[in-house]
Amino acid sequence: MISLDLIREHCRADPEDVSEGLLTSYRDAAVRLFERRTGRVLVVDVSSGASANALKVEGDVLVALLMLIDHWVSHKGVATDVQLMEVPMGAKQVMDLYRSFFE
Repeated sequence: MISLDLIREHCRADPEDVSEGLLTSYRDAAVRLFERRTGRVLVVDVSSGASANALKVEGDVLVALLMLIDHWVSHKGVATDVQLMEVPMGAKQVMDLYRSFFE
């Protein structure tokens, strides 16, 4: 869905610092969070067989996912001593834009 190369570039994460397995876990978690928070299904291609609430991973949706992944790469816990943060505001705002209230 989102290549690990793009994630590494966005996060500026060197392979010796962050493994492919960890980046894959963060990517999958970001997709699940976006889908559950919005009630939408993220897809690579919106085709005629896609569900009515399918949303293509591009543009601001892609950026929101990358922001979530970068946040988790940079902050391994829920909060730090320096900064108390949860989901980056920009990512939450994008998710709110695409929230579906209908099935």
